[in-house]
Amino acid sequence: MGKVCFSFFIFIHVLITGHAQFNDREISEKSERIDSILTLEQQLELLVSHSEILRYRRLREEKADDPYRPLYHFSTPEGALNDPNGFTFWNGYYHLFYQLWGIGRGGMEWAHAYSKDLVHWKDLPMAIKIDSGQIYSGQALAEDNRVIAMYHNTAGGNYLAIGNDPLLLQMKKYSKKPVIAEGIVSGEGFQPPFDPNIWKQNDGYYYSISGTKKNGKLGVDGFPVTDLFRSKDLLQWEYIGLLIEDEDWVNMGLGPGNDAAVPNFHPIQTRNKTEEVINNEQEYWMFNFFSHGHGGRALIGVYDSKKVRFHPKKFYQMNFGPVYKGTLHAPSAFVDSIGRLIVIYNIRESLTTAREAISSQSGKLWYGIMSLVRHYWLSEDGNLRMEPVGDYQSLRYDHKKITNINLNKDEEIVLENFSGNSLEIRAVINPMQAERVGIEVLRSPDGVETTLIIYDPKEKTITLDVSHGSNHDKVPLREPEKGPLVLKNDELLELQIFIDRSVVEVFANKQQCLIARVYPIGKNSNTISIFSKGGKAKLQSLNAWKMKSIWEDLE
Repeated sequence: MGKVCFSFFIFIHVLITGHAQFNDREISEKSERIDSILTLEQQLELLVSHSEILRYRRLREEKADDPYRPLYHFSTPEGALNDPNGFTFWNGYYHLFYQLWGIGRGGMEWAHAYSKDLVHWKDLPMAIKIDSGQIYSGQALAEDNRVIAMYHNTAGGNYLAIGNDPLLLQMKKYSKKPVIAEGIVSGEGFQPPFDPNIWKQNDGYYYSISGTKKNGKLGVDGFPVTDLFRSKDLLQWEYIGLLIEDEDWVNMGLGPGNDAAVPNFHPIQTRNKTEEVINNEQEYWMFNFFSHGHGGRALIGVYDSKKVRFHPKKFYQMNFGPVYKGTLHAPSAFVDSIGRLIVIYNIRESLTTAREAISSQSGKLWYGIMSLVRHYWLSEDGNLRMEPVGDYQSLRYDHKKITNINLNKDEEIVLENFSGNSLEIRAVINPMQAERVGIEVLRSPDGVETTLIIYDPKEKTITLDVSHGSNHDKVPLREPEKGPLVLKNDELLELQIFIDRSVVEVFANKQQCLIARVYPIGKNSNTISIFSKGGKAKLQSLNAWKMKSIWEDLE
């Protein structure tokens, strides 16, 4: 995101630059060698001994004993991770760029990782380094012969970098100057353009939106803005108006107090009950963004590509609790080769201060993780659907299953032999007459520390409550994540729960996903229970798998 985060990361800079410095000359020499290597095999071979990769590996090994470092969610090897950027697929690999204020670095840069399966990630050398200004949010466009990254540079506007080598190790800045410079465009009080998204249409033009706000204060009373630009050659960009008109924001209930940071704008498929594609004509698009005052949000609507205007029809929240306390944050998205809209988010820490958040318990200087990757689509009735994607099934081991457990009114049953702090759980529950029904995870034997997942049939909500999840004195209290979940008559509650040490993700009936960070301190805060309140319910089935690490040092 833009300059709003500066004060936070300036503090982080002061904190982390006092620690070990690394040999930038050695890294530079390795980078020059990488720039001369064109084949995938040669690049992979060189990475084995590349100084920056060895440094990351050493830093990850030092964090192996940190009880809050996730095993299978991507986490930063060092320093402070911010937004994911430029998420894309190129030359047989998924690429994740992300903002990183690394140890001993002068500010925010684009770090880089790649994956074959969206689960097992490997570090790559820094992709876009700081020069005249810090490198903040942007997105990427993969073409047949190259990948175009458009990003915000605090030195004056939106810049471009282009790469075409096998692992995108040679991202070259396209111009020494911003291609879209700072300047008043859409109204009084306009901030410099930042957080650009880029796409190309059949008319031969490249298009870019710059998500920001006008008038008022960011996150308080400013008004969301999506300034729209187009170009034939990527160098000369003309302003052509707003992607989303002011009245459309108001009609969606997103007027003053919102902004349109980190915009991701892509077509979204419609699928039937068996998830077969029934509409792939790019009629409906999803505008996925972050509002500094309210958190992750999305709009679904119709895109008029000729007039280059988006008309939103539905609004969705991506998180439902406090904006910065251990929850989903900013998105990065792309459409894959079979038309799926694929999205990843970063997840904020929830410790009291930046110092405690970075150091965690082990003092190893890391801050920030990513969510699991999601696939979004529309149901036949036009509602948003979602599920995790990637080969997370390959991480499963030690499978346990239990079926047909009847729950009496106000009964809780601790599931013996079901425990762990790195798990995937699939549960099917019949709420029957219960007023509330759910599962407790990361639960201490006495129930004092516990994270609750609660379905309320009358309220039609699903809740992720970590308010009792930790007795850590540095973890602030936070309100629960409570989102809508509308089940049809006699429809069973289907939960897919991912527990990964300090993060819990809950997918419910492919309609909803809730995320929260949680920091239990009890060594035995890893048990599971099921419960029913106010009436009878039935656990139809529960499958649980322990999950392996995606990092070699934590195998």
